[in-house]
Amino acid sequence: MGTCRVLQLEDPPGKSISRRFVAHTHAYECISGGNLAAVVCHSAASMDPPLPNPLVFQLLVVPVVDNAASVNGPYLSWKENMNTPALTPEKMIWFKNNYSPNAGDWTKWDNSPIMAPNELFAKSPDAWIAVCELDILRDEGLAYADKLRKAGKKVDVRIYERSPHPIMAMDGELVMFAALY
Repeated sequence: MGTCRVLQLEDPPGKSISRRFVAHTHAYECISGGNLAAVVCHSAASMDPPLPNPLVFQLLVVPVVDNAASVNGPYLSWKENMNTPALTPEKMIWFKNNYSPNAGDWTKWDNSPIMAPNELFAKSPDAWIAVCELDILRDEGLAYADKLRKAGKKVDVRIYERSPHPIMAMDGELVMFAALY
């Protein structure tokens, strides 16, 4: 299972600023961390009154942001990469059904953060998003980055070419994956 962490950066010497960001850890065959991190950002943005020390950044690595996605949906990467062994549509559907067994929840923003209203994107923190060229989730991550940008957020996207979904589990295998760390 994925882990979402809210991390607090240390204040610089002589300054008192609380800076928090949301990141996720990712283990092989685990996809919920990026989803949880994005949901936490939208949840924090929706709080009234707002957090006294708001989140300032989100770090998402190969995130699932649309649990309603499928091979027949709007994301071309689901078709282009449907035969990539690391994460096939069948595996993704299995994960989705275990993560959220009620199909009626798949289009709610607290399950599919790309479905959040534009106001929440406008209140969400800036982001760094990593996607993999050979991942069915690639276009979801890119669409999420676009929605953040349209809301005025600063977003840095890294596309790992020739890379499959479990990129973080491959850091010891190929030099290009070590760049994630």
